[in-house]
Amino acid sequence: MRWISVCGIVFEGDVYWHNTKYKTTGHLFQDRYKSEIVENEKYLLVVLRYIHHNPVKAGLCGELAEYPWGSYNEHPGKQRIVDTELVSGLLDKDDFEAHNRYEASEKVMENEERRFLLQDKEAREKMIALSGCNSASMFQKLDSGEIRRHISKFKDAGMSIRQISRLTGISMGIVESS
Repeated sequence: MRWISVCGIVFEGDVYWHNTKYKTTGHLFQDRYKSEIVENEKYLLVVLRYIHHNPVKAGLCGELAEYPWGSYNEHPGKQRIVDTELVSGLLDKDDFEAHNRYEASEKVMENEERRFLLQDKEAREKMIALSGCNSASMFQKLDSGEIRRHISKFKDAGMSIRQISRLTGISMGIVESS
């Protein structure tokens, strides 16, 4: 690997190299943490079971109750740090244990599609096809509404904000907000 790390800092140019080589996007540790909206109580219980089983799946413990840094031991009614009122209102102690006895079969955190970084040549070709503009100066002559619509299409096509800015000559702030 060509990463140069000084005191835990990975230099930017090497991350671009890594992203290009492995067809990833963003900073080096971008995909480590994810979030997802929990819109109903049923899905809350699925997500909670998924979270409780993560240390077991990772081999950090053999049983849910053995993991000292999780919230499993605080549910229901054993609240110390975590607010367990909502879950305690949905499941009593026996139901909670039964619910968490087996790993979730439902899918969690799978709504996100993986987008790959395009090479500039591929991005330029897509930009021309999507906008009809074969140069940055031609693109910049479009009205602002049209520019924003095209930028949104470019993002959907897998182009990064930095790449769109570089190829169109439009500031990164405008590209990011479009």
